[in-house]
Amino acid sequence: MFLVITQSTQEQGLSPLLAFSVGQALISAVVVLGNVRGKQVYALFGSGGFVLDVVCGCGLLALFFMLAARASSTEGRPVGHDAAGRAFSVVAREAKEQ
Repeated sequence: MFLVITQSTQEQGLSPLLAFSVGQALISAVVVLGNVRGKQVYALFGSGGFVLDVVCGCGLLALFFMLAARASSTEGRPVGHDAAGRAFSVVAREAKEQ
């Protein structure tokens, strides 16, 4: 998630410090929400081993589907582009100029 935020702010020409700050804020919010939800699950269902297995399984499935969606959204990119969307030819041309 942090990489997606950094990539989108760089594409829009925003400050790298802004990208870092937004990414850190988002990560902090996710950690706080996870902590709150974890306490709620513990209060509702107790500390049984089955509950932990189900919660971990749901988390892994969610991560898998998020990764699959991200991979399918980058399949349509033209050949010669890296993960950040920059054309290799532009990078090679800049290297020759220096």
